[in-house]
Amino acid sequence: MSKGKNYFFKIEPLQVLRKASMEKDKETWFLQFFEDLCNDNDELAVIPLAADIIKEAKGFRKSKSDGGKKGMENRWGNKDN
Repeated sequence: MSKGKNYFFKIEPLQVLRKASMEKDKETWFLQFFEDLCNDNDELAVIPLAADIIKEAKGFRKSKSDGGKKGMENRWGNKDN
């Protein structure tokens, strides 16, 4: 997983285990869950929980990026004055 795709801060282990425990083939579910996370595409994710985590993480990354851009604009704007 690349640096920008670290979802582990959003994964709640108990929630994942509860979802997996309801599946017949738990091993396949886990493999698909982590494959979905690695693919980083919430629209193509097979596991709904993975899609939700990807959406939330993308929103978080966008807010961090927007904040960084705003900070940079402020720093550059202050140098002109």
